Order: sequence, then C-alpha cells, then structure tokens
Amino acid sequence: MNCALGFDTKPILLASYVTHGARRATANQFERPAKGAGVLMALLILGEMAGFAVVVTGVVFGQLV
Repeated sequence: MNCALGFDTKPILLASYVTHGARRATANQFERPAKGAGVLMALLILGEMAGFAVVVTGVVFGQLV
C-alpha cells in the first residue's frame, strides 16, 4: 500500500518488527529506539494523516457533487 508520501511503508514496518524481535525489545519498542526511528515515525504519521485527508476530501466532494 503506497502512502501519500509516495513510497510503500510495509517493508519499513516489517523490518522494524523483525529488528525489535531480534533485539528481544518487544515489551516497549520505543524504550531503546533505533537510530532514525523518530524520523520514520514522523513520516508514518504524516502519511497516515495525508491518507485520511484524501479519504475525507473524497467523501465530502462525493456528497456535494
């Protein structure tokens, strides 16, 4: 699934899950975050918000037109 940022987030998320599983850091994944985790989370949040905005815009314009 491509997000509004123009790239697929699933491989990034899957790699994060595998990394945390290998580190046995599954209780709290943000206790010892990997380098760049904050940036990736910010991009994920922005992508999710943009995707939601697209859906809401489509619903609004779909109801008005």
